[in-house]
Formats: sequence, C-alpha cells, structure tokens
Amino acid sequence: MAKNTSFVRSIKHALRGFHDALIRERNLRIHIIIGDLICFFAAHYGLNRSRWAVLLTIIGVVISSELLNSAIEKAVDTATREYRADAMHAKDFGAAATLVSAFFALAAGVALFGDFEKIKNALKCIFTSPVSASVLILLTAFNIRIILLNGKNKKLRRKK
Repeated sequence: MAKNTSFVRSIKHALRGFHDALIRERNLRIHIIIGDLICFFAAHYGLNRSRWAVLLTIIGVVISSELLNSAIEKAVDTATREYRADAMHAKDFGAAATLVSAFFALAAGVALFGDFEKIKNALKCIFTSPVSASVLILLTAFNIRIILLNGKNKKLRRKK
C-alpha cells in the first residue's frame, strides 16, 4: 500500500474510516450516543468554558480509544483467523484501554457534575421546557438512527 502524500486525501481517508467504524462498530455508536446525551445535559447544567473543554476532551478520549480498539481487532483478525493467545491478548488489551478510558470518564463526570441541586435544576429545565424537550426528542431520534446503522450499507457490506 503506497504512502498517502496529500493532506486533503488523508482527511478524506480519516473521515471514511470514521464513517465505516460508525456503521460497523456497535460500541462506538454507544459511546457517541452517551457523549451526545451528556453534552445535551451539560448545556442545561451550566458548565463554564474550562469544564466544557474538559468534558469534550474526555468524550474525545473515549471515542478515540474505541476507534483504536476497533483498529486493533481488525488488524489482529487480518493477521490470523485461528486462535492464538497473543492475538487474544492484543484484542483484550485494546478492549481494556477503552474500559479504562470509560471508567475515568465516569469518574471525571462525577467531578464535573457533582452538584446535585444543579443536576435537579437541569433535569427540571430539560423536561419542563417545550424547546428543550423537543430538542431531546430530536436528539433521541438521531441517536436511534445511529443505533440502526448496524451494517445496512450495501457498499460497505461488499468490502467485508
């Protein structure tokens, strides 16, 4: 495989990789949905700019670790179809990286959203405001669409 020399082409390949992973990887879709819902909640919670930066970085780390885990799994599957302890360890280590990032994201979330009075006010705002409730319904519909992207694309199925 030849090295890609165009920056624009590199971006195109990265976006295609993200799209392919989004369609093929259920756990990636789950992490994205959780990130969507947390951002929606955070908008009502009233995070300041620095806390938003932390939150978005954490979400990015979890999604990136899931993408790396998927890449490891695909590489191992390409290298061998038979059971090998080293292959199993590589896949388990990749999965562990995602688990660790998700665990620390949860811990950071507790630190970011630790004010129970603000949590109660944010939830009240979400469920009593017609605009917020409508946005939540649209976000939920979008997330259901993401969940349903489980390999339905014929063009991608051919490449498997």
